[in-house]
Amino acid sequence: MDMNEAAKDNFQDEAEQPLIFVGGPIQHAIVGSGMVERAESPIRKIHFMVRSFDLRFVSAHVAEAFGEMTSSFTPDEVTHRDYNWMRQCNLFMAVLPSDEEGRLIRTDGTHIELGWAAALGKPIIILAHTDAHSQLSHLVKGLATVANCAIVPLERVVQRSEILRQAIIDRLGTGVFAKREELIED
Repeated sequence: MDMNEAAKDNFQDEAEQPLIFVGGPIQHAIVGSGMVERAESPIRKIHFMVRSFDLRFVSAHVAEAFGEMTSSFTPDEVTHRDYNWMRQCNLFMAVLPSDEEGRLIRTDGTHIELGWAAALGKPIIILAHTDAHSQLSHLVKGLATVANCAIVPLERVVQRSEILRQAIIDRLGTGVFAKREELIED
């Protein structure tokens, strides 16, 4: 059994929808009291898509009001919260946007979460702007050699939700959408 097949075993219960942990930049994407548009907009679109798939998700962006409440959390609280989310989730989705000049927006926490996900055997989807792929580290680019991981162009996903849906199926299996499709058929 390969890594992809083994990771699909992370989602067994078709009666309960999987939990998706959506990560991405916060601290280095904050300007003033909120996040830069090039970071916030795709993350909000990913949240919307996951909701539209009737899947559950957790995200520090929601918990911290897209940077407006980040300062009210201590480093210990954020670490414990995010690590617990990682242990509970069925899939980790890392959103790695780039800025207007095409530079990857720094996100140290998301890279730590990628390590947690790989170490815990969680399936991973990395969504990164194509113009920033060359800036991804060797360890991020090579993660699929040791984990159930795919890197998907962020700009394509925000334009076509079926690309994200297929990436989720590829990581978790077709059963992830079975309950919803049964409801539609009835």
